[in-house]
Amino acid sequence: MTFNPKYQITSQIIKDLERIEIVKESFDTKPLSPQLLHSLRESSKVSSVHYSTFIEGNQLVLTK
Repeated sequence: MTFNPKYQITSQIIKDLERIEIVKESFDTKPLSPQLLHSLRESSKVSSVHYSTFIEGNQLVLTK
């Protein structure tokens, strides 16, 4: 069975992927402060719990 994608790789997609890679590399080469890491972990945890319960039918809105 051959995979036939329903999209075309355009020059714009390639440019976007290159930009993503550049930004990713900039994050990979810079250390993150402990405060920022803690904040990112907490945000991730809150989002994960919210969307997990949302899938189960929770109608609460995620606001800060």
